[in-house]
Amino acid sequence: MAISEDRRIQRTRKALIDSLRELIFEKGYDDISIQDITDRANMGRATFYLHYGEKDDLLSDLLHNVVKEFFDSTPEILKNQWTLQDTSAVQKIFELAGSQSDLFCSLILSHGSFTAERHLQSALRELITSNLNSELEKGNLELVLPQEFIENYYSGALLALILWWLYSEMPYTPAEMADMYRKVTIEGRTKLLRPKAETA
Repeated sequence: MAISEDRRIQRTRKALIDSLRELIFEKGYDDISIQDITDRANMGRATFYLHYGEKDDLLSDLLHNVVKEFFDSTPEILKNQWTLQDTSAVQKIFELAGSQSDLFCSLILSHGSFTAERHLQSALRELITSNLNSELEKGNLELVLPQEFIENYYSGALLALILWWLYSEMPYTPAEMADMYRKVTIEGRTKLLRPKAETA
């Protein structure tokens, strides 16, 4: 009985999530009402409120599923097998953002942007934390700055780059973005500056 009930809950939430996603593309997040979502899912408003308190809660669930699908399809990223010097993991993150560009761009321009950015930074911070802990353990190292500061700095910078990249209609490939991120992250600002060439 419990298994059947759990599956019913999953089906209901999936229908609501799918309805929200479709409506985001059709009319934008800000113009979607709870009634629009339940009408699309062929459910009553009471059913919606059994599962979610408000529209942003449903959006959080949608974004959680997007991130989970990414982690499930790229399990090696969470196995402490990559470092910031390795651009493959960051490239995969940009590839995910590119594959979901319509959704993310729609949300960036809406009141749902705060919810979207919070979820995305949380996912990125999870990756940074995994990477950082791995490097500390393997190299028998310790941090000279608080770990929370470092994790939030790198995840925040990466999120800002992803949002800028999407908003600018992806002027560089995921591989190029990953390589530029690595250069800034690993080599630092001093390696990005050089004397101007003298002009005749």
